[in-house]
Amino acid sequence: MAGHRRTKGDPVATKKRAVSRRTRMLDALGAASTPAGQITAVMEYGRASAVDLPELAAATLATEIVTAVRTITDRVLAKEGRL
Repeated sequence: MAGHRRTKGDPVATKKRAVSRRTRMLDALGAASTPAGQITAVMEYGRASAVDLPELAAATLATEIVTAVRTITDRVLAKEGRL
């Protein structure tokens, strides 16, 4: 079921899923015609990766993504005089 954490499984299958997710993200980035589409591709990669990680690692990933996105967004908005 989508969004449910996977249990630890076969390391080869785990690596194949990671490679597949990265390939899908790169394809989506290549197909994106707008900055919003690029952001969506990268965020989907992070979301899909978090589902496949152990809970603690997923929490670390989430914290780092949230921090980075908020910091960068606030910086760009401030530079443009919108924050």
